[in-house]
Amino acid sequence: MGEREAGVSERTALPAEDEEARARSRAERRGRNGGDTGADEPDEIEEEIDSLRADIDRLVSELDRRRHAALDWRAQLSRHAGKLAIAGGAVVVLVAVRISARRRRQDPVHKLAELATGLRMIARDPERLVSGLEGRRQADPLAFARAAALTAGGILARQWFTRVVERQARRMG
Repeated sequence: MGEREAGVSERTALPAEDEEARARSRAERRGRNGGDTGADEPDEIEEEIDSLRADIDRLVSELDRRRHAALDWRAQLSRHAGKLAIAGGAVVVLVAVRISARRRRQDPVHKLAELATGLRMIARDPERLVSGLEGRRQADPLAFARAAALTAGGILARQWFTRVVERQARRMG
């Protein structure tokens, strides 16, 4: 216990004077007893044991406090609200881009442009159309479910993000 160990807070570390006084006391006892540490008086041994117990109690209390701080998810959320808000915002942006791209593909003007491009390709090389259709895959039956899940996820993420930002604004303001 001579040195303060890394990660122990100031309030649980033993003051250097106390530690030095204990060391001097032990050295004096050894000197009185001719260097034989086994001949300490029972009262002195009991005092040392009580002192060590108090040190251990302080360390255990500090560990318990740190455990509570690390596992308190509400405190962790409030401590990292900014990072979580940024991550939530990034998810919302990604979902919005994905939805925007899907809507753009469904836009009638976009569909006409694709049709015109396809007709030009057919006019240039009709054989390419036949070979392209042979390798075409079938429509995905789960596409609707994926789209609904993405939309719902975007809505939920946006609502959560709004709540976090409002809560943080209330705390600051």
